[in-house]
This record gives sequence, C-alpha cells and structure tokens, in this order.
Amino acid sequence: ARCREISRHTDTIYAIYSTLGEAMHHADSAEDTLERAMRYKDDVIGAMNALREACDACEAMIPNEQWPYPSYTDILFSVK
Repeated sequence: ARCREISRHTDTIYAIYSTLGEAMHHADSAEDTLERAMRYKDDVIGAMNALREACDACEAMIPNEQWPYPSYTDILFSVK
C-alpha cells in the first residue's frame, strides 16, 4: 500500500516537473518583460508550489535515513 502511494506521488512529481518546464519555457518566450513576469507569477510559481507539495508528501512517508536528499528542515537549520 505504501509503495503504491509513493509511486502515485512519484508519478505526480514527474508530471508536475514536466508542467513546470513547459511553464518556464512559455514564460521565457514572452518578449515583453511585464508579460514574462506575469507568466512566472501565474504559471511557474503555481507549478513550483504543486511540485513542493508532492515532494513534501513523499518526504513525510519515507524515513529520514532513507531519504536521499536534504530535508527542508535540514536546509533551513544547517545554514550558519
């Protein structure tokens, strides 16, 4: 059951990652600076937030010692 749930989150992460790439490409194609900024605000940031939610869900399901990346907490509190 847990493996299926992690797999579902991984599929979501992959799909959102693709969407994020497309959104960035679309935003970068705007010739007008204001239009580019609006596309980032409306599309890129939304995709980034969705990606973070999916990654956070996976991170919460996997024990810290098995998680291959620094956790948000590790990053937040390791800066000196």
